[in-house]
Amino acid sequence: MSSYTVELIDGNRIAVFFGGEEVCIAPDLEQAAVRAAEDACSGEREDHPDVVHDVASETGQMVDNVRHMRFFREQVAEAIAAEWDDPTPAFAPAP
Repeated sequence: MSSYTVELIDGNRIAVFFGGEEVCIAPDLEQAAVRAAEDACSGEREDHPDVVHDVASETGQMVDNVRHMRFFREQVAEAIAAEWDDPTPAFAPAP
């Protein structure tokens, strides 16, 4: 199962990845979550990530009916961000 992950880059920006593929770069975690939700809900994806279906199910909605609505994208962004730890530098030394 692929999910959205984040890495700290350039000391203060955040790169968002889905299944190892870079989705966007954002200035902070809040914007990273918003952009990840936009990606997750977009029509560009052949299949929406599980988080989109989970949020739709929890709210009693059908994905195609609400994926373009602001309230739904905000809920998806919150669900994505809830799974993240603080971003670590992309080239952090091994522990």
